[in-house]
Amino acid sequence: MSHLRVRLVKSLIGQQWRARRVVEGMGFTKLQQTRTFPDNPSIRGMIRRVNHLLTFEEVPDAESGATANSAASSVSAGSAAGSEPAPRGTAAAPSAPSGAAPAIAKEAE
Repeated sequence: MSHLRVRLVKSLIGQQWRARRVVEGMGFTKLQQTRTFPDNPSIRGMIRRVNHLLTFEEVPDAESGATANSAASSVSAGSAAGSEPAPRGTAAAPSAPSGAAPAIAKEAE
């Protein structure tokens, strides 16, 4: 199966919210960023939806293997650095609403 090398070449500023969501869903965070995806109908549909913001080319399997693995390792390295939020249920209790007075803890004497 071949792969697609996709590059974000145009800013998302002023774009419709649907286009922004598609680009975010593809994992792009910066201009001129390049990602490699498997060539399948879902990825082709995403590219078609925002083709005015992207450039892409087909890459044979021999070239795409190293690129796809390096992209996956960079994603896993980012999550290992603690950039992900804590899982649900483990976070601290929610703070008081903005209009409420703060609770004062009484000290034991």
